[in-house]
Order: sequence, then structure tokens, then C-alpha cells
Amino acid sequence: MSFFFSFFIFSALSPEANKSVKGNPFLMK
Repeated sequence: MSFFFSFFIFSALSPEANKSVKGNPFLMK
């Protein structure tokens, strides 16, 4: 769940980046 939490924070901190990872949430992994 650590990965998911990190992704959530990253999304909130970088809404613009979230757009890029929106299609590939696992890309950050």
C-alpha cells in the first residue's frame, strides 16, 4: 500500500503529472 500512498501524494502535489499518469498509474512503479 506504500506505493499507492506515494502515488496519491504525488498526484496531489503534481496535478499536471497526474494527467500523464492518469492512463498509466503503474508507470511510476
